[in-house]
Amino acid sequence: MNRILSWPHTPIFPGLLEGLKHKRLRTRVTPRGTIRFELAAGPVEMKFSRAEQPLPPYTEVYVWWKRGGFVCAPVAEVAHEER
Repeated sequence: MNRILSWPHTPIFPGLLEGLKHKRLRTRVTPRGTIRFELAAGPVEMKFSRAEQPLPPYTEVYVWWKRGGFVCAPVAEVAHEER
């Protein structure tokens, strides 16, 4: 099940998220319960939307752009849906 993420809490530089709008990025949930990853233009950190149930720390997830916002889903769930 896809989980909606907040807009990034890190500074957004022009073009920083463009690459993420065209592919999925694999990362893990941090111990603080955020999604953090490094892009060529710098780090990005997002929280789960208030309406979403957070995932446990260290859960491996994919993050991608979908219809005007960012979502994530556990890698295992995505693999299961793709089979």
